Amino acid sequence: MRPARDNEVADLTARGMPMMLQTAQEYFRMKAMATWGAQVTLAPWDTWEGLADRLEARLGRHIWHPAHWEDGAPRGA
Repeated sequence: MRPARDNEVADLTARGMPMMLQTAQEYFRMKAMATWGAQVTLAPWDTWEGLADRLEARLGRHIWHPAHWEDGAPRGA
């Protein structure tokens, strides 16, 4: 996870800081933290499913498959 740049729409806000997710594992961690009441919020117009779709498009692979959580390269490539 990294801070969002000025020209980016942040994936979520964590403790008041706009952030960009870089792995599927971060998505699941932040979603769980939001469920348990941590200061993790989405934009009012966004949903966790919409964020998952954007993250999949950005990473170039389906985030729901655990084999893809660890590194940036697709398996077998």
